Amino acid sequence: MDTVRKFAESENPLNYQQTVDSLIADEGFGERLSVHWLDLVRYADTVGYHGDQPYSVWPYRDYVINAFNENMPFDQFTLEQIAGDLVPNPTRSQKVASGFNRLHMITAEGGAQDKEYLAKYAADRVRATSGVWLGATMGCAECHDHKFDPYTMKDFYSMAAFFGDLKEKGFYGGAGWGPKMPLPSPQQENEQKQLKETVESLEKVLVTSTEALVNAQLDWEKQLMDLELAGQLSWHPLSAKAIHSVNGTEFIQQSNGAILTRGPKPDKENFEIEIPIKATRKITGIRLEALTHPSMDENSLSRGGGNFVLSEFELVIKNEGGETPVKLESAQADFAQGSFEASKAIDGKDETGWAVDGKKQEGDPQTFNHPQRAAFA
Repeated sequence: MDTVRKFAESENPLNYQQTVDSLIADEGFGERLSVHWLDLVRYADTVGYHGDQPYSVWPYRDYVINAFNENMPFDQFTLEQIAGDLVPNPTRSQKVASGFNRLHMITAEGGAQDKEYLAKYAADRVRATSGVWLGATMGCAECHDHKFDPYTMKDFYSMAAFFGDLKEKGFYGGAGWGPKMPLPSPQQENEQKQLKETVESLEKVLVTSTEALVNAQLDWEKQLMDLELAGQLSWHPLSAKAIHSVNGTEFIQQSNGAILTRGPKPDKENFEIEIPIKATRKITGIRLEALTHPSMDENSLSRGGGNFVLSEFELVIKNEGGETPVKLESAQADFAQGSFEASKAIDGKDETGWAVDGKKQEGDPQTFNHPQRAAFA
């Protein structure tokens, strides 16, 4: 209102030109003019069909506003929207401008057919392009020719063919709307640049050797060698002194130290294995190996269809002073069935455990007739 009042009260003959120039220089000028253009190219922030889900194409809107504010030549404005992504070395702005080709409605409705909606999108694109740039309504030629219409069906679909190489789907299923690219703001770009420079600087520090690092590595290697010579870095088979079961499963100790089960096959069983160990021996972990055997189902890992579930693995130290439970902190396995990770065998819950999906599955050699290992520490 102040601008209008000042313009009406001014007697300066140059005031008209100055007022026009100031209005054109205002950012709102591009916003005002872009309203008409965005209507023509059917811009919207939602997909239009069925659920009308959000459709993030606002960078195209900003491109149009900036184009009007910068007084972009119309031929350039046209080229960038029709094929901005096809010009040599397209800029980010030109790629955004080509988003005009994706402003049609998009469906995520269940049951939609790809080919049907690709045809709808192509027809929509022809109608919009001809109406906006040619000032002609080619939509009437979509289904058949008209006696006095200069455009034929052939013209309609010939024009659609110009856009036939667009990479799009007819049905998107609501899991994304096709190609997209990051569009950081100038501030974000500056932050990214600074972060990249910081990372590169730190990486140089990491790969640069120093005398202190060399000496530290030599000390570490010596410690490992001492542990290896003392037999502390290798896995050593343990021999069972006694094996007990709660529900009647019988055991045979093999010559290689493996324990083979036989006899009754209860759904659930509790095994207790006693292993003598020298008091001076240092143990940092226990590895359990599930082996295949001809007596198992199909030479697999168990007598229960090839699979098993180890619900809990517990370790207790027995000596003259009594029994001391050992808290296990971590567990890892070669393979686990879905959510039945090895860690579930030390979580204190009988309803969870480690399983290996031992049933035969085509194309998955990890889950059948292969020994499986789990280490507990």
